[in-house]
Amino acid sequence: MMRQAIGSTLLGSCLMISLAVAANASPQIVTFDYPGASHTEAVSINATGAVTGIWSDGAVVHGFVRQPDGTMTTFDIPGADPAFGTRPSSINKNGYITGNYATLNDRGKDVPHVFVRHPDGTIDTFSVPNNGRYDYPVKITTNRTILGSYSQGRYWYGFSKPAHGRATVFQNEFKEIFVSTANDLGYAAGYEPPAGSAFVWSPDGTFTYFSDNGAATRPLAMNTAGLIAGSVLPPFNATDLGFVRAADGTMVTFTAGGDNNNTWATAINLGGTIAGYFDDLPERHGFVRAPSGSIAVFDPEGSSFTEPFCINDRGVIAGTYSDQQGGHGFIRYP
Repeated sequence: MMRQAIGSTLLGSCLMISLAVAANASPQIVTFDYPGASHTEAVSINATGAVTGIWSDGAVVHGFVRQPDGTMTTFDIPGADPAFGTRPSSINKNGYITGNYATLNDRGKDVPHVFVRHPDGTIDTFSVPNNGRYDYPVKITTNRTILGSYSQGRYWYGFSKPAHGRATVFQNEFKEIFVSTANDLGYAAGYEPPAGSAFVWSPDGTFTYFSDNGAATRPLAMNTAGLIAGSVLPPFNATDLGFVRAADGTMVTFTAGGDNNNTWATAINLGGTIAGYFDDLPERHGFVRAPSGSIAVFDPEGSSFTEPFCINDRGVIAGTYSDQQGGHGFIRYP
């Protein structure tokens, strides 16, 4: 294990931030870049509005955390392979961040690891058992349990690691599970690669399987009430649909931009509000779906490619968008 305080902080006054008002409503969108970045991407937001994500200087991918006041801190894991970089994936309500990075072995191959960044900037690292080929954490809970997947040979496994203690590894009888999301209660959801049935894994070890009439089903978000959102690709259909699944197993599919446009539901909060994106080629747009089913489309000003990745229980959404200048982060306030 390694613990080291790292990172440099830039005050919000130094940030390149712009404020835009959504076209036909009161929501506001704040856009931001890490100074010198060719690409900035927000991937996870917590209850306070702190955001974590990645930024690239064109050569190396770095991690960052952005506080609600706009202050940004960049961080890198010492010894990380620059070609892979430092890649945060989740931030909990207390500001702990998890993600992955890789180091090179003596044969020049990437060896995967998981990191936890504490609010004070110190770093813990660990590797999932059995020398997995790729470690992919998707969630850090309030009590700092980390859930995700890793691969070993041609098989994928799930893991759940408490803040103190060894990881629990889980796999179904088919030896093919990929954990794509998890919630704050320690439940995980995912699918059987490459495009099989979806599952919910409970901390007691139980698997529950589901799909939309045999469609390839990929959970992308899950809240603590057991609602799951994601995408499905029905047989003989070239268009992905968004879906929401209730805790009782009821599923509803939807499209955000017309029947022929791919739709991905990427985030869901406790109230059941969903964020995601859809294609209207050659562009991509963000959307918010209310629990009633109504959908509002949004884009930061000048965006041709908008991808919301996360939403908190206050309905604040974060993600990335692209314009002629490159890729940027955004936060949408309801």
